[in-house]
Amino acid sequence: MSPAKKWMLVLVLLSALMAGCSGSPFGGPTPTPDPCSPSEINKYLDAIRDVSRRFDDAYTLASNTPRMSLPPVISDLQAIRRDAEDLEVPDCAVKAKQALVAYMNAVIDAFTAFLGQEPDSAVSAAFDEASELLAKYLEEMSRLGGQ
Repeated sequence: MSPAKKWMLVLVLLSALMAGCSGSPFGGPTPTPDPCSPSEINKYLDAIRDVSRRFDDAYTLASNTPRMSLPPVISDLQAIRRDAEDLEVPDCAVKAKQALVAYMNAVIDAFTAFLGQEPDSAVSAAFDEASELLAKYLEEMSRLGGQ
């Protein structure tokens, strides 16, 4: 075997050994996936949607609950809201999470106003605010889903 071929073989073997130790076949660090790429963002969207659906179910129940029976239902709404607050989301999903929590707070405030027998105009205004915040949340979710 010629000296040039021996050096070539040595270089090929060294390259193979170095690539085997690096975690990547090309010798560099393995890239971290972008948390806001369409495939990754779906994980966060699923978590947000799950909490949102649970809140919607509790909201429907609260809407059909007599005034004096609302305290435990409001407590359930608050627990779900805390779950939403605890969600860890990437920067690109923070606005959606904030909009969801703001909407949830407005709904809870509206039911609390109703429970406290505040004037109908105040209760109605609180539910109107909740509807506006829901629209903002849905807009953010649409923006994220369109990435």
